[in-house]
Formats: sequence, C-alpha cells, structure tokens
Amino acid sequence: MTQVLGIDGCRAGWFAIINQDERWSYTLAPSIEALLNEHGTADRIFIDIPLGLADEQTRQCDQLARRLLSPYRHSSVFSTPVREAVYASSYTMACRVNAQQTGRMITRQTWNICPKIREVDTWLRQHLDAQSRVYESHPEVAFYALNKARPLQTRKKSPEGREQRLTLLTQAIGSARQLFDQAVSDYPRVRLQTDDILDAMVLAVMASYKETNHCYLPKPAPVDRYGIPMRIVYVRQ
Repeated sequence: MTQVLGIDGCRAGWFAIINQDERWSYTLAPSIEALLNEHGTADRIFIDIPLGLADEQTRQCDQLARRLLSPYRHSSVFSTPVREAVYASSYTMACRVNAQQTGRMITRQTWNICPKIREVDTWLRQHLDAQSRVYESHPEVAFYALNKARPLQTRKKSPEGREQRLTLLTQAIGSARQLFDQAVSDYPRVRLQTDDILDAMVLAVMASYKETNHCYLPKPAPVDRYGIPMRIVYVRQ
C-alpha cells in the first residue's frame, strides 16, 4: 500500500489531497500536527511551505525557483525570511532582523505566512526522521513541470488560470474535476479557497512520482542549522 500527500496551507489550517494506491481523497485539519499525526507516515509528503531556514542570507532555492518561472509567475515565489525573523515577536522586529542579515525587509504578506512556517518548522525539528519523506515544493513550479517545463502565463485565481490548471491536473488525475468540485462544495471559501485545492492537488501529483524522478533546486542542497535541506522539489516529466 502506497500513500502520498500534497499539502497546502489555508484559512482553516491545512488542506491535503491524498493518493492512496490511486484512490484520491482529501482532508482538512486545523494544524499541521493534527494532519501529520494521522498521515505523517505516508511514503511521500509534498508541502507548499519553506522547509529549512537560513540564518544569514536569502535561500538559493527561492532565487532558482523565481528564475525558473520567469517572466510570468516568478512573483509567486516569496523570499523566505531568515530563521530569527520568522520567529520574531512582531513585524517590525522581523523586518529589522531580516534587513540586518540579508539587506532586505519583508512584506506584510510574507510576515502573515510566518506562523505557518513556524508551525511546520517546529513539527519537523521534532520529527527529524521524517526529513526523508517530507519535501518542500511550490505549486507554480509543479505546474511548470506538468506544462512541459514551461511556466504558466495565467494567474491561478483567474477563471482562465483555474481552467488551465484543471486541464493539466486532469491529464494526471482522471477524476481531478470531480475531486475539485466536491472539495469546493464541502468547504466554504472562508475556510478553503479554490486555489488551495488546486495547489494541494498538484503537489499530490508530484508526490506520486518516486524519488528517481525528483528534480532539486538546488542540487546539492545546503542545510540549515538543524540539518534540514533548503531546496524546492518537483518531478521530471
């Protein structure tokens, strides 16, 4: 029996698409701990959140992902703050720390993601044995892979962008539209956005490939102070 997950953060917590022996399903959990307590032994988990936090510089994997997605979708990859900034007590402090270490402040949007970065970082440092099964990925890099190594030109929140992504997903998962429509029906938008569903689904597709198909940004990858690789993973089509 093989089980893989694609996970994306959402307003209600964390949304996961599950592929268990080509039976596709989904679940929503309030915390990463609750989700991975139930599914943490999956064979592979792809998650859209930074894993591995630098201390003194910007992460090379973020730079490489932006280069891969240029000139259309590069702005979808944000620069991950340094570890001290992620754990700062306020936005002002996070900006000050990040500017001291990298020469750049962080945006409010990035700061708003920091609680989820801390949540996953804390879990992973408590389960370092899971490093071999939990991979950082990025939905737009994953769609780049599904689109024959070409970045999409459409925005995922637009009707045409949603349709283009669903078409690519249907080529990989025959029931993609039904799965998407059912999740949309089951959860209100105040808890789960439609793009969260698409993102989790494409990461589950990536996780369905064995490690021999993996591509790494960068390779070899540097590790943070806890030995967690700082890399973004997708698959070769």
